[in-house]
Amino acid sequence: MTYSKWLFAMLTLGALGTRAFAEPQRTVFTVENQFPRWEQIETGARVRFMESTVGATTFERTEVVPYLRYGIREHIAVQVGIPFVDLSPDIGSSESGIGDVEATFQLRAYEDIFGYPYFIPHLSVTLPTGDDDKGLGNGDPVWTAGISYGNKLYNHVSWVLDARYRINPNSDNQAMAGASLLWHVSPELDFLFETRWMNNAGAFGDSSEVQVLAGMIYNWTRDVQMGVHAGAGSEDTDAIGLFRLSYSF
Repeated sequence: MTYSKWLFAMLTLGALGTRAFAEPQRTVFTVENQFPRWEQIETGARVRFMESTVGATTFERTEVVPYLRYGIREHIAVQVGIPFVDLSPDIGSSESGIGDVEATFQLRAYEDIFGYPYFIPHLSVTLPTGDDDKGLGNGDPVWTAGISYGNKLYNHVSWVLDARYRINPNSDNQAMAGASLLWHVSPELDFLFETRWMNNAGAFGDSSEVQVLAGMIYNWTRDVQMGVHAGAGSEDTDAIGLFRLSYSF
């Protein structure tokens, strides 16, 4: 074997050695190149909080979402989440119950040999399991299709762009674009800054909103990962909070 082939083999093994930790999605507004291995299971829960103002009413929406993610192949992942929703307006009564179940499919269509750049088409659908009369669901399936592109800026900095289109049967469709910047401090710790643009259609007319989010990801062990995020929006969204804990096996 020539020297160049030895060098190539050593670099490839080194790259594989850096992927020792579990690989849940670290980003929120984009889909990152973090996939479970073939037949690997990832389970956990997300707690999402959002405070928004619609007209003269302020809503606090909290969702606890247990989820399961499975690697069908090395480059294909499917995820199912079941949200439990608590909706509290400052005027009127609060509602709580199960929300719309969401299934997501992610395909790593292209990945360079060292992991960057990559393209990931993705598709999600929500099932109308939540009561739309109480504001816990949409009443009909909602489809969201998109594609992510990611690359590396420096050795410890990577970024992701994500374009999506959401089909809402009961309201106008939505176009969305997101961007994520990740600073990989160590194999255990990452810092994130994310932003997302979306066009909103509501009772008070169409508008565009920009949301920003900052977060931290920490790997407690090879299999246990925690994420904490906080942010706000430019229009209806006053505050956003997200906490996630996952376990891969």
